[in-house]
Amino acid sequence: MTVPPFTQSPPAPPVSGDDAGTISFFTEQVRRHAGTPAAVDWGSRAGQELRFRVLAEVGLRSGCSVLDVGCGQGDLLGWLRGQGLEVAYTGVDITPAMVEHARRHHSGAAFHLLSDGAADLGDRAYDFVLASGIFYRRSTDPMGFLAATAARLFRAARVAAAFNCLSLWGGPAEAGEFKADPLAVLAACRAVSPHLALRHDYHGGDFTLYLRRERLGA
Repeated sequence: MTVPPFTQSPPAPPVSGDDAGTISFFTEQVRRHAGTPAAVDWGSRAGQELRFRVLAEVGLRSGCSVLDVGCGQGDLLGWLRGQGLEVAYTGVDITPAMVEHARRHHSGAAFHLLSDGAADLGDRAYDFVLASGIFYRRSTDPMGFLAATAARLFRAARVAAAFNCLSLWGGPAEAGEFKADPLAVLAACRAVSPHLALRHDYHGGDFTLYLRRERLGA
């Protein structure tokens, strides 16, 4: 397997303080909780791995290439290897401490620092592009950010992109959280791809969206 080269456009000026707040928050999290799900602010390993499984069910298989956006400390890669899935993996994150930790603890994989949240992820550079938990701390136009990010994830995918998000169907958001209406996200993503699947069958407060290049069975 060959890991695709990762390139990004020159950084654009940040549109909000969300990225700076995210970097500060997760730098402290990894300092205090490195190597555990708490470092990436998951409540439990079981909950984190449940979301990984649902993301992988978009169609991941051994031999494919995967871009993990918001990779944190590389937990998705560890889970994939534990499932016997050998993929050409690339992880990207905006928090330097996370990228440094991932590089130290996961050999044979590429981890890169995104200089800002608007970085270009490439054009159909990976078979699958995945993102887990990257939206819940957005406060500035979170739906606009989600829609724009979904488009970037999809542009980088040859086969499919998949991401998850906290769901308003599970109750109102707590302070500092962004929860989305799954149907509003589904409607926004129809402009990205007509071949969509909404998963709200694995957790009452979380959903996953698949965006495919082609419909299943095509």
